[in-house]
Amino acid sequence: MVSTQSTGSNCMWMLPVTLMSVFGSDPGTDGIAMQYAPLLLLSLTFNFWVSHWEKYNTGVLYLPWMFDIAQISVVLVFFITGIMTPSGLKNFFADNIYPFNYLIYILLPLGFAGALGLSCLNVHNAVKAGTHKYKSFSEIMRPWLSYIILNLLLCSFPFFCKDAFLNNPRIWTIAYGFTFSNVVCRLMINQMSQRGVSCWSRP
Repeated sequence: MVSTQSTGSNCMWMLPVTLMSVFGSDPGTDGIAMQYAPLLLLSLTFNFWVSHWEKYNTGVLYLPWMFDIAQISVVLVFFITGIMTPSGLKNFFADNIYPFNYLIYILLPLGFAGALGLSCLNVHNAVKAGTHKYKSFSEIMRPWLSYIILNLLLCSFPFFCKDAFLNNPRIWTIAYGFTFSNVVCRLMINQMSQRGVSCWSRP
């Protein structure tokens, strides 16, 4: 079970990479600027993390719909791109819906809000029904500490070292993907062993 989920968490960094390869990274052609790649990756990992934080507290793994939707969307995007070509797909969105480089401002906040809202509601319902695993608020929120530290450390690099990130974004993307996988797999182990998470683990 852990190995299966580990594979899922470890493959998530590939989704924004594949999407960027289709949309293009040139904002002048209605593509998505490379600066948005960390946000795309953060939105996917956030949905994956929230669903497992929810299971940590409720004992039930609700399907992370946004993550599943992202996987299905990648398949559809590649299929449609194979028919319309990348430029044809971008022109279709720009002429009929919204350019990709502006559409991201709508989709990302909706993804964050939807995932967090549903998970908080399920955790609240578990607390209200008395079926939650941990009694104190600090224990309920404890897994967030490692996730927040992870993102503060890694996401500060594209912000403060923009040129280095843009020269080779793949290194940062792979590093983030593997580090996130390590953090979320530790949370999964704590879920199954019925133990509280540790705030810091030695490498």
